[in-house]
Amino acid sequence: MVARALFDVPVLSGGAYRGMRRSVVLEFKEASQRRLANALITPRLVAGLVSHLPIRGSVVIVPVPSSVAGRWRRGYSPTAHVATALQGHLPGTALVQGLRLSVAATLSETVLRQVPYGRSRAERLGRSASPWRVRLLPPHSIVVLVDDVMVTGGTLEAAAGALQAHGHLVCAAVVLAHVPSAVNPSISSLGKPDYSGSATLTRRT
Repeated sequence: MVARALFDVPVLSGGAYRGMRRSVVLEFKEASQRRLANALITPRLVAGLVSHLPIRGSVVIVPVPSSVAGRWRRGYSPTAHVATALQGHLPGTALVQGLRLSVAATLSETVLRQVPYGRSRAERLGRSASPWRVRLLPPHSIVVLVDDVMVTGGTLEAAAGALQAHGHLVCAAVVLAHVPSAVNPSISSLGKPDYSGSATLTRRT
C-alpha cells in the first residue's frame, strides 16, 4: 500500500513509475501491447489487495474510465484491460463499467488537453463540480477501483468520492504504478511502500 486517499481508501500500486515498470506500462498503454496487463498484475499486488477485501460480500471491480482523447488515440481503454486482468485473479468478483464522465467533464478534458502531463487530468476534472456519473452498480456495492498510473491521486479521489456519495463502499484502489514525487500532499503516505518493485517484467511479442 502506497497511500491512503481521501474517503479513507487504501491505494495499492504495482510499483514506482520508473525503470522497467515504466517502460512496460508505456508499451501496454501506447504501443497496443494489451496482453502486458496480465504481467503487470503481479502476485504480490493481488495478495496485498486480498488483505483489504471484506470477509463477506461480493466485490465489484470498477475501472476508472480513460479520457475521451486517450480512448480515441489508442482505440481501447487501458483501465478496462487492467480490470479484466485483475478479475482473473479474483474468482467470484464482477467487473462493471460503473463510472462515466459527465458531459461537463468530457468537455473540460477535450478543451483543456494542452495542460502538460502530470496533474493534468485531475486539474481538468476539477473544473467540473461533479465529474463522474455512477451507473449500473447494484445498491451498496463493495468496490475495488482500478486505474493505470497514479500521479497526484486526484482522479482516484474524485472517483471514490462519487461512488461513496451513491452509497457504495470503496474498499481499495489498485494502480499499475505510481509517481512517488507527484503524490498530492492531501493524500497521506503510509511509510515504506508495499509493492512488487523488484518484479521482472518481460515484453512478450
